[in-house]
Amino acid sequence: MEALVVLLVFGFSASAEPAKINVDDVMRYAPAEAEVFAYVNFDAVVQPTWDWLTNDLTKQKFAQGEEFKSTVADARAELEQGMAELRQFSGVDVMKDVHYGAIWFSGFDFKSGKIEFLALLNGNFPDDMSSNIATAAGLPQSEVVGDATIYYRPGDQNNQAFAVMQLENDVLIGSYSLLEARAEGYKRPKGDKESQLARVAKKLADGPVMLVSLQMSAATQTLIASSGGSASLIDMATGFEWFDMALMHDGLDFALHAKNKEMYARYDMFMDGLVELMRAGQLGARGFARVGLASLSEKDMDLDPNIRAVLEFREEAVAYVEKYTGDGNFDLKDNSDAKKLDIDLSLRGNHLREVYTPIVGVLIAAGTML
Repeated sequence: MEALVVLLVFGFSASAEPAKINVDDVMRYAPAEAEVFAYVNFDAVVQPTWDWLTNDLTKQKFAQGEEFKSTVADARAELEQGMAELRQFSGVDVMKDVHYGAIWFSGFDFKSGKIEFLALLNGNFPDDMSSNIATAAGLPQSEVVGDATIYYRPGDQNNQAFAVMQLENDVLIGSYSLLEARAEGYKRPKGDKESQLARVAKKLADGPVMLVSLQMSAATQTLIASSGGSASLIDMATGFEWFDMALMHDGLDFALHAKNKEMYARYDMFMDGLVELMRAGQLGARGFARVGLASLSEKDMDLDPNIRAVLEFREEAVAYVEKYTGDGNFDLKDNSDAKKLDIDLSLRGNHLREVYTPIVGVLIAAGTML
């Protein structure tokens, strides 16, 4: 489990520049608005992360502790088993065949607990991929709609069902009514240049590794406001009309539209502080590694064996931390507009890891082992 957490934390640090996608291929399924939209380019994450785990980390001199090697080996075996099982039932090699995914949560009914959503997976899939998923998910019924076969559970054509279908290289999973509309030749709304559709399409064209867009409905915001939680947290959670964040291969983008001048000022201060923390986090990771490695002795038998193994190769360990961090001097482009109540920040380095520092989490986790 620990190795899987480390794998997740390091994954984006290992991201490569993704191949360009056809934005229309993603957006042709998009609803007019979504409370939550998320996109991940698996090509940019899966193979680089696997290479990091199998060809980079495990070959470092400081990573040769028996317990550490055993944990990584167990994690690798678990991942390989999962991928083998997926290949066996679906014919899909997750390392090569899955290119990108997106999901839209377009409606929440808090009284009934039903969620309206649509998920997309694009890749090199066999023709019976949706049928295989339906079998695994227990969806016994099917109906031909247009050029697609929709698989679902009996009685689930009520707009909230879990259903699956396939359109060429796209597998769609979600509410029955949303899949039905797309099988019948759905045409996405155009939206104006200020719409979520336009913002998401523009950002996808930039080639993000990951993209998240939040645009909560009035009902969701009312629910949060009436939750009885901290007024401070409620302010920050509901003080914006929309919020977008993109992880690029070489940095991060943040965009937000505040509801009023007061919240704009607070978000502006918050983002200024976050940028400073991200700058400090780069050098902080390097400093933490140096201080920790210099302070500990391999003769200390109270230390975790993995830590003692690292101490035999202090210089190599420090060099590895420097490889996965920057000096904090990444570029900041601030196009925020107080009059429009828009926060717009772009942070860039030579690589994502010079801006975003997931290794901090790894170092903190190592500290808990002392």
